[in-house]
Amino acid sequence: MGACESSDLSASCREEELSREDAEVLHDTEIMLNDSSLKTKTSSCSTASTASTLREGECPERHREIQRQLRPVAVVSLNQTLKVYRPKSEASLLAGTLASKFSHIVAGCQPILYEISNFLIEKPEDFRLVMLNKVFATQLQPFLELLWRGLYEQRWPSFFDCLEHHQAKAWCALYWETLRGQCDFPLEIFEREKKLGFSMSAMPARVSFDQHLDVYVASYISASEVRPELIPVDHAHRLRFCPPSARMRLRSAGLAALGHRSPTSTWSSRSLSSSPTATQQGSPQVPRIRWDCYPYQVLEGLRGLEVGQPVELQWKMQLASPFGWWHGHLEDLRVDPGGKSAWACVIFKHFSPWSRWYRLRVHVGQKMVKRCEFGGFTGGLRPISPEEERQWMHFFPQKLLNV
Repeated sequence: MGACESSDLSASCREEELSREDAEVLHDTEIMLNDSSLKTKTSSCSTASTASTLREGECPERHREIQRQLRPVAVVSLNQTLKVYRPKSEASLLAGTLASKFSHIVAGCQPILYEISNFLIEKPEDFRLVMLNKVFATQLQPFLELLWRGLYEQRWPSFFDCLEHHQAKAWCALYWETLRGQCDFPLEIFEREKKLGFSMSAMPARVSFDQHLDVYVASYISASEVRPELIPVDHAHRLRFCPPSARMRLRSAGLAALGHRSPTSTWSSRSLSSSPTATQQGSPQVPRIRWDCYPYQVLEGLRGLEVGQPVELQWKMQLASPFGWWHGHLEDLRVDPGGKSAWACVIFKHFSPWSRWYRLRVHVGQKMVKRCEFGGFTGGLRPISPEEERQWMHFFPQKLLNV
């Protein structure tokens, strides 16, 4: 019995020591990453260490077995990724092969590369980081204008709508021209100068951007001189380009894009598509604008008008002034014989029902300016889309105007 117990105790101790030795072997074979040259931990070192730490009762045969199993392990620097267990020259060759394969992967997955870059680039300064990698810089070349297009749309949505209407392509050049304040855009401003008399209206203006003040500069088109209004960038929702449904019907009016502020210049659509690298002397030519067309044209026809639906009415106070758009609802419509004109009754719900400005009877459909019962002059009448109606509702007064 004593011999058996002594044998079991010896086996138990041996198993415990073996598990301890296995842990030490695993620890010794770890790859130690540092910035030194390639090094190895040889089995001779392990042998000396193991022999020096033998304790009474341990099995020398087991230690010799462990020593035979030990192999040299390469130690590499952090900048030598994927080079473990390889000579230095072979590792360098592998790095070049991986870079080449990465280039092929990027070249074969350009749409994915574009999506990644579109996510990373939020401002012009971000291009510096992305373009540091030569592979990325080369493969992104076909997408640079698309990336600049996204930056432009994010920063100036209303300007972007105007340029999209004219199929602009040179987005990089247009971005910097706009940032420097060298471009004017024909836009419409909701609630001109935040005055009560312009409630629920959108008035035409020449709009540019001032990067020093970080504001939009709206120069209203008027028969009389008006000081420009500075609109903060967080009020950009007050700006819009001519709505899509009106653009089609006013196309013959020569709806122009943008331009320098020279009134004698003629607009050239060629400059909208010029490449930033195509012009050798200075920046690409920016389109010129014609301000004598769109805001003064009468919207012709009765297309889409339905009783009860929201509408926009063209109205102006002075004959020499351009039209603004005024939000209302079509209460009644009586079409004339021939179907080309009609008498419309429009109500303006932002006024109190007892206000003299609440209801207006107007003749629409013909391409001519008509005198208005309120005073001033009227033009055409058009229905508006649900999306346009939601935009208008942002400006609906909290209290009805009782004037």
